[in-house]
Amino acid sequence: MNNKLLARARYAACVGIALAMSLLEFGMGSAFSDQDSLKRRFDAEYESAIRRLELVYRNIQMDIAGRKYSDGNLREERTITFLAGEDRLRADVERVGDLSKSVYVASPSLSFDLKRKTPGSAFEISEADTTMALHIQNSEWIRRNCKLPFAAVSILERPISEFMKDKQFQITGITEIPSRGSDGANDVRVDWKNPFQDDQGNVRNRGGWFLFSPARGWALKEYEFWTKDPKQVRLRGEIEYGEVVNGVPIPKKATLLSVRNDAEAVLLESQELVRFRVGTSPSSEFQLANFGIPDAVVAGNHHGAGSGRILVLLGVIGLIASVLVLFLVRRRAGRAE
Repeated sequence: MNNKLLARARYAACVGIALAMSLLEFGMGSAFSDQDSLKRRFDAEYESAIRRLELVYRNIQMDIAGRKYSDGNLREERTITFLAGEDRLRADVERVGDLSKSVYVASPSLSFDLKRKTPGSAFEISEADTTMALHIQNSEWIRRNCKLPFAAVSILERPISEFMKDKQFQITGITEIPSRGSDGANDVRVDWKNPFQDDQGNVRNRGGWFLFSPARGWALKEYEFWTKDPKQVRLRGEIEYGEVVNGVPIPKKATLLSVRNDAEAVLLESQELVRFRVGTSPSSEFQLANFGIPDAVVAGNHHGAGSGRILVLLGVIGLIASVLVLFLVRRRAGRAE
């Protein structure tokens, strides 16, 4: 009798194990199938959706309250005015403390940097150039220091669409998760890695994740970014949205934090929308004449007073070297006689 019960128990156990394995295999297959389906959807929709968002963000004007922090304490307050018009960008940054002001313009025709020490003083040219090099440099500066207009489509100063075109970029996972917002739609988290080579030729780890909102045209809601080791320091970005214009959500707040696993997140920077206007800014807003400086003063490249002093110094060094060479030549000739 005991042998029969034991045999039945073994049979039931085998059937249970087989059933559990089948369910597990089915569940894993379904999960992989769902992930593949979500990946295909992401590939099909993201790029065109982002182009639509960028079209609005590149034709907008924003007034922004910016704050920078050190060890979680407020270090600097700035008021930022951002203007865009097709392929032109401009950022006016005024420090609340001393009211000094900097203006950065990125334009294919003429890019320039201006400085003003006090509200009543005139703007001075720090750099002005018609080459593409300064256009790219100023575009990156504006994206890095004026985060809010690009928060839905960029990580730090780089557009996500460009970032994902890196040769080493690889999506390691993609999942659909319930949204914490009020729209009720699911968000999509994309985990990625993108190794890079440092100046010494060593391959470094780099990775993170993006959290997108398909309901908002695949606008970015959160992200984390890390290099070397994700268990150490990670950068986290959080974006909040306000009004919707032509189906495009307008970012109202962007926050950058430093995150460690064993400590609370530390606030690094925040930018908050004060007001905005959708529409292309006129080309005159991106010209030197708008700041009381005739365009004619820029004959070729202009690199400010600092660069002028460097050129004078190099000229003096060259003159001294020439006199020294002439002295040595005459001295050698005298010996020969």
